[in-house]
Amino acid sequence: MTNEEIMRKVYKDSGKKELDKMCSKYALEIENLTGDGDIEEFFQNDVINIQYVVNGTKNYTGALLCVSHVGPSVWIDTLDKKIKGSWGNTTSTKHFRSSDGLDDYCRELWYKL
Repeated sequence: MTNEEIMRKVYKDSGKKELDKMCSKYALEIENLTGDGDIEEFFQNDVINIQYVVNGTKNYTGALLCVSHVGPSVWIDTLDKKIKGSWGNTTSTKHFRSSDGLDDYCRELWYKL
């Protein structure tokens, strides 16, 4: 293996670790949200963009929340309960257990539009 190949692998491995760490951080943060105050603070501090997932009758079914788009791109998917990150060709997916409060908050925002 050449030095260049070694450096590429080190860079890719460290990028994967950082992306995994970032996705895990958001999964843990979501699981620890308690009450509307925490959720509102999370939205104010972390959420950059919201894409709503609706069915054919425009009823809310979930949301995609962008929490990072410079460098790594990280989205929270309330429908699938996953954190999805990508950074170049590197991807990471982390599951989280509960997002009921977060999903309810997103649903309220959708119906207020």
